[in-house]
Amino acid sequence: MRSQGNACAICLELFKESPQADHEHSDPPKPRGLLCKSCNWALGHLKDDVKIVEAALEYLKYWGLPKENQ
Repeated sequence: MRSQGNACAICLELFKESPQADHEHSDPPKPRGLLCKSCNWALGHLKDDVKIVEAALEYLKYWGLPKENQ
């Protein structure tokens, strides 16, 4: 946690609750980094699939952010 500055490896927000240990879904599982609950949940729901993550990124770039978040 110290090497990440007590922050999530993805969103970089400081941990407000216990970090979640992310791991590669292999046998045996290989550790990756520490994530907040939201980022860990997002990776899981995106199935750790780079193509899906890239498609989600393109989707967000196309549609942009809501005005209140800019």
